[in-house]
Amino acid sequence: MLCILPMIDLQHQTEMELILKYSPFKTEAQFMKEFDKIESSSGTVVIVYNLKLLDSGLPELDVRTSAHDILLSHPEVGSGDTDDG
Repeated sequence: MLCILPMIDLQHQTEMELILKYSPFKTEAQFMKEFDKIESSSGTVVIVYNLKLLDSGLPELDVRTSAHDILLSHPEVGSGDTDDG
């Protein structure tokens, strides 16, 4: 009989180490607590971390224009450029 539990544990440990290394979370408990924000039996949590600013000074992602979507910021916003030529 092949035992796969140690491999699953190792994979979980490796994935958690990567998450903790490249995210704002310092512990697995902090990370897991984020899932408490899902108020129904299923859902999605999106954590945007370490955003860069464009040359225009705007963040690279626009989270204010739409309450239901995350958009790419337009680098030309505010520069007077249009798609009309």
